[in-house]
Amino acid sequence: MTKSRAALESFARNDFAAFSKAYPKPAITAASLALTSRVTGLGGERTPAPVGGEPASHSDRANALALEIQAKTPSLSFRKALEMASAQIMAGVQS
Repeated sequence: MTKSRAALESFARNDFAAFSKAYPKPAITAASLALTSRVTGLGGERTPAPVGGEPASHSDRANALALEIQAKTPSLSFRKALEMASAQIMAGVQS
């Protein structure tokens, strides 16, 4: 049975020795150190640049096309423009 946070806090305050025995600290293993270790360089090293050249996703293309459609027809909702844009992109992919 799980205890609520308030119950655990009360248990720890009232009898820390029993609490520590019931809920020991997790052991530090090589795997846990690897997960929490620093992965970026020290001393001003820069992070790697994002990989470029990948084609834009369907969502990104549909968003851009929807904004163009909406600019031409301001009364059109973004949702409708997005549906139209997605349909146009899918029709272009299938043909």
